[in-house]
Amino acid sequence: MKKLNEIFDTKYETEIKDVKTNSKEVNAGDLFVCIKGFNYDRHDYIEDAIKKGAVAAVVSHDVSVNIPTVKVDDINLELVNIVNKVYDYPSTKMEMIGITGTDGKTSTSTIIYELLNQIKKTGYIGTNGVKCPTYSDSSNNTTPTPEHLHRFLSNFYDERCKSV
Repeated sequence: MKKLNEIFDTKYETEIKDVKTNSKEVNAGDLFVCIKGFNYDRHDYIEDAIKKGAVAAVVSHDVSVNIPTVKVDDINLELVNIVNKVYDYPSTKMEMIGITGTDGKTSTSTIIYELLNQIKKTGYIGTNGVKCPTYSDSSNNTTPTPEHLHRFLSNFYDERCKSV
């Protein structure tokens, strides 16, 4: 858990339990990051996030709400910095393996996952879900959003995974 003033240069000492960009996923104590995509502007959902328990928000324009807000220029770029700080840079603590291409990514990553787990505890994120020998989670996307990815990586690290 981090405080808002440990993530940003601000006077607010609000404790942050987690980071969310989707108001439907917000829980009590969360930081709501109002990203702006092609189809949605999450600023439109800030009141919903507050009702669900958001204790602070990151915005790219002024809003009138009763929780602390931090205004940034490029909210999508800032999201990566936020989740790195909240989850204490988990990708730097483990060996990371990425697989790209048109065909065979799932097969290749599954084979690598199975082989590496014979040598050292390894995590997997992909089409077949999110898993390691002692932890599993679900993901709506093959490539998770930054906040989901960092949460998964942090959990892998907590489970003592050496590779992902």
